[in-house]
Amino acid sequence: MTQHQSHVLRNPERPVHVDIIILDWNRPDSTIAAIRSALEQSSVQRTVWVVDQGSTRANRAKLAAFCNGRPDVHVHWLGRNVGVAEGRNIASRLGSAPYIIGLDNDALFSDSECVARAVARLEGAPQLGGLAFRIVDAGTGSEEPYWDYPAAHLHTQQPWFEVTRFLGGGHALRRAAFERAGGYDAELFFGGEERDLAWRILNLGYRLRLYRDLSVIHASTPNSKIRWSEDRYYFLVRNSLYINHKFGAGATGFLRGVVSFGLRGLRNGLCKATLRGIGEGLALSLGFNLSRQDHSRYELSPELQRYIADTDQKTGETSLQKLRRQLSVLPKV
Repeated sequence: MTQHQSHVLRNPERPVHVDIIILDWNRPDSTIAAIRSALEQSSVQRTVWVVDQGSTRANRAKLAAFCNGRPDVHVHWLGRNVGVAEGRNIASRLGSAPYIIGLDNDALFSDSECVARAVARLEGAPQLGGLAFRIVDAGTGSEEPYWDYPAAHLHTQQPWFEVTRFLGGGHALRRAAFERAGGYDAELFFGGEERDLAWRILNLGYRLRLYRDLSVIHASTPNSKIRWSEDRYYFLVRNSLYINHKFGAGATGFLRGVVSFGLRGLRNGLCKATLRGIGEGLALSLGFNLSRQDHSRYELSPELQRYIADTDQKTGETSLQKLRRQLSVLPKV
């Protein structure tokens, strides 16, 4: 029995039910390929939930033609793009399985038992609220363009390590943790929504892990780099300031973020995006203060703050190291 099989063949006669969620917006061919990959998953009882966010009539027709007649694939049609965060909320709440598997519509599972291995890990460790998958570039086989974890883990062979976030391209969530944490914050629209949810899951007492044998193959990006534009940097600035405020950064932390993002935006010629992001980040933060939502979800204990810093390997980072990281040059469009 191989290492992979040992995590799958628990009780093949009674496979666990999972919901696999995929978002679509005018990319029917990629979405169809992702659905095929989801349908190829074995050793689990899977239902695929697709949320189309206002694609054109022709693209909707193409997707509908593929999905029609497939009883384990369901498409929910929206009239507009509500963003990644709310799109995943809608897709997740369409199902009821104990585990939610997220897959980008330009990604494929690395093999047919990837989901089953993820579910077996969650079944065997109730303290796990979710799992991060490795994101591998289809053209180069590199993980670097998508790596959002401590650099020290990138080239090691350790089978798993604890993380404080996951990437939306491929991940697994325990539904109970997702629902108790309140799901994704729809205000984020795009960018940072995974960290925001992950920290709330950690705050409930769960832990998150990345397993190396859980991976998705992501469509190749130009020069194997994720490129930055005005809109992308705007969302980074806006959402980072807003998320950090929710988790207790306060006025001092907000100003520190404004200076940091301002300098980085200036260095990268993204001044307009920076100003937009700062303005809307402030508006969202003030709106959060006035809202009636449960703010206790965002109140991290000193112990959890230390755990996050230690896990992210940022404990003891000097001011100069932080400045160098924050002023790095972004890939240009």
